[in-house]
Amino acid sequence: MYLPNLSRQRQDRAIPSFISEHLQRLKPEDALGREILKRVSVSLYGAGTDTTVSANASFFHLMSLHPEVQRKAQEEIDRVVGHDRLPSAQDKKDLPYVNAIMKEVVRLNPIAPLGES
Repeated sequence: MYLPNLSRQRQDRAIPSFISEHLQRLKPEDALGREILKRVSVSLYGAGTDTTVSANASFFHLMSLHPEVQRKAQEEIDRVVGHDRLPSAQDKKDLPYVNAIMKEVVRLNPIAPLGES
């Protein structure tokens, strides 16, 4: 993640991110700064991975229990997006059923403790 981004940044093709923003500020001779940036980046990536895996597992479990919900969501996606591309963030407003499913997944299986029960 670090080295490919550094290479793209040198070619002025880096996608704006935490890493690219901080790499721009580092001086080439700042080995300690690069090491700190690598370690912080790995921590951020690892923290996001746990929640993503948990949410995905909950989603697949719930879809296997409720195939009728999955069918209805697929119908909405096909109607709004079609078959020639994947949904994008711009489609979110037009996919209320899919958005409701995502909220329900998090409500039924929170990825983090929400307080005492």
